[in-house]
Parts: sequence; structure tokens; C-alpha cells
Amino acid sequence: MDWTLANIRDQVRKLTGRSDIADSDLNDYVNRFYQDEIPILLNPNILQGIFEANTVQGVGEYGLDPKMRAVYPPAFVDETKVMLTRDSGFFFSAYPDRENQNQGQPECILYFENALWVAPIPDGEYTIRVHALYKPDALVADSDMPIVPSWGKVIAYGAAAQVFVDDGDYESAQAMQSLANVGLGIIARDDILDWRNMRSVPRF
Repeated sequence: MDWTLANIRDQVRKLTGRSDIADSDLNDYVNRFYQDEIPILLNPNILQGIFEANTVQGVGEYGLDPKMRAVYPPAFVDETKVMLTRDSGFFFSAYPDRENQNQGQPECILYFENALWVAPIPDGEYTIRVHALYKPDALVADSDMPIVPSWGKVIAYGAAAQVFVDDGDYESAQAMQSLANVGLGIIARDDILDWRNMRSVPRF
């Protein structure tokens, strides 16, 4: 089967026995699982990348790409490795008055409220680089397919589980989520194997 959006919707209807759900509602269920759950559950190589931002003197916060789902270490400012934290309590206790402290090359980055907060506040232009996890584009047209088409069946299981949750049928939701988890495990295993089988870059 070609796992197009239309076919994923049909599969969700079969799994739930709910032929009455509108296409638009099914699209929401499908994309919620595809865009929000799969990146975090799988952390797949295909959705990873490097996010870069150039600092501006006197500016301490930098918004992230809306498609980004998360950021991870390592983080660099120019060629210097710096601390990347999600602990806002630590960050604001370590740098309680950034606005009035001496500016300089940032040495610590806080990932908070979909932005990168840097300290100290930069005294000029630096390049921030962090390891990022991105959301895939939403499936919109009936012919759209997931970035990895074989994910389609797992997406259908995950979307069906969410339908059951909203219906209050938690037993069916748990059974459907179990099927999704099996499929996610297979995808994760294949992703690891693909990574291991990549040829190393030759050193000259």
C-alpha cells in the first residue's frame, strides 16, 4: 500500500470502526501524531540537523524555527563549546541581571519558550550552532506521504489510539498504542542499523 494521507485516513477508520469522522478531523489526528509524537518518540536521523543563528550586540534572546521540536547538546558559539541547558532556574540564578552585566561572548545557552537565551549578552556578532530536531511538514493533500512512507502504518495506529482516547475508550486506545509502539520499535531499530551501516568519512 502507498501510505498517502488518504490511505492513512482510511486505515484509521478501519481500525476505529468510525466511518463518521470527517476528513479534516482525521487529518488533525494524523498530523498530531506524525508531527508532534514521532519526532520525540523516535528522534530519527532524517529529522535531525544543525540550527544556526547569528547574534546581535545587546540582544539576549533568539527565536527558533517554528518547525523545530527540540534542541540538544552540543552547542557552540563560533568554535567554542558552551553549556546548553533547559533549566531556567539555574540559568537565571547564574545570570540574574544580564541586562546590566558586562557583555561578551556567550558562554551559556538556555532553551526556553521556543527561544535560545544567551549569557552573557553578546557584545557583537557570533554564530550559535545547536543540534536540532525538526518537525516534518504536515500532510495536507490526499496524495501527501510521510517523509518516510513506511511510517504510514504506525501513524495510523497512533492516530487511532488518539481517536479512542477522545471517545473515552481507554482499553482500545491502549491496545492500539501497543501496536504503534511495536511499529515504533521496528522503525527505531532500522534507523540505528542505517546509521551504523553508513560509510565513515575517509581521513586524508
